[in-house]
Amino acid sequence: RSQSKLTQTASLSVSKFKRLNDVGDKFLTIGKSMSLITLGLGGAFISGAKKAVSLQNQYVKIKNLAVTGGEAQVEAQRNVNKMRKLGTDLSLQYGVSQEKIGAGYEELIRRGYSTNQTLATQKQFLQASIASGDDYTDVVHNATAAIESFGMKTNNSNQMAANTKKVLNQMAYAADLTATDF
Repeated sequence: RSQSKLTQTASLSVSKFKRLNDVGDKFLTIGKSMSLITLGLGGAFISGAKKAVSLQNQYVKIKNLAVTGGEAQVEAQRNVNKMRKLGTDLSLQYGVSQEKIGAGYEELIRRGYSTNQTLATQKQFLQASIASGDDYTDVVHNATAAIESFGMKTNNSNQMAANTKKVLNQMAYAADLTATDF
């Protein structure tokens, strides 16, 4: 009898030890999973921070280009702040990344457009890109080349917006007729 009681106690102890070991294994598995999740989240935060810094640098570059192009420092900064806000809003509305929108702003400024002209025309470029299915960067590049080639670039922001819309509509129409891209 005492041996069977001892066997029972030993079996019970082994059983409890196995359950305790299983619980420990589960904690280890959870810990490993959490470390992978934490690593992934950390990577996402680092990536997001790098993109934010890159976008900030892009806007600083745009302001510097505008000032170098002859705009007053105060006006350039005010309009670049508007570009940031508009870029965020348009990115959410049209699903184009803020980095691409910033690159579009930069291309326009590099081509000699004022910050006011850039602000006045940006939404039209995005709408044309979405409507045509063409890459936003291609639309900006090709449409500005057409605007300049046909002498439609003007210093008046409202007229520039009207000319941009006209060129974009004509290019989209031609692309539809010929089944080509912008």
